[in-house]
Amino acid sequence: VRASFFPVPYKDKQGRWQVTYLMTEEGFGFLVMRFTGAAAAPWKIRFLAAFSAAKALAILKEREANALYAIRPRWKPIVEHPDLPRAGLIQLTGHKSPGSITACRRRMRSVGLL
Repeated sequence: VRASFFPVPYKDKQGRWQVTYLMTEEGFGFLVMRFTGAAAAPWKIRFLAAFSAAKALAILKEREANALYAIRPRWKPIVEHPDLPRAGLIQLTGHKSPGSITACRRRMRSVGLL
């Protein structure tokens, strides 16, 4: 269970370092499923529904991305290497100019891939 919780430092609005904890689905489930009493059942139901919805959304997003990559195969390397400069992306995608990479990035942002 310990590997399900990760301390992560962050800066708050005042510029001070604080610690928050990220947890896996299993870690959150461990906490939620330990609740007892009248309020526990609704919590558990909402928890399970939220993670089911998140998984379904992730599957849908992956299907949509794969459909777009089938139509626009040159987009996939741009998504997989978002920090690569345009010159490097030209070699991966086969585009002829940096401007075409910029245009692709713009279109990809408009459809939510970037």
